[in-house]
Amino acid sequence: MPDDEEAYFEEACSYFKEAGASTIFALGHWNDGGQTVSPQMSTPDLRTKLSTIEGCDLGESLTYMDGHTCVGEKGVEGCLDLAEKWL
Repeated sequence: MPDDEEAYFEEACSYFKEAGASTIFALGHWNDGGQTVSPQMSTPDLRTKLSTIEGCDLGESLTYMDGHTCVGEKGVEGCLDLAEKWL
């Protein structure tokens, strides 16, 4: 995980600890790294990293949902084709 983002996640986990959170649900977009996202910032990788930070170390109560892979190229099946259908 990039260092600049890690500080924000540590802050969030500290908040969850102070609030006494019993469940954390992370809603993400990318299910793996690709041309448009760092490999360390996919939603499954984020969940793994969060599980090591005090306050977010809730075992199975730290869960997530992710979306899809995006290759970031127009005309390639994936997020841009899907986005064009919605526009």
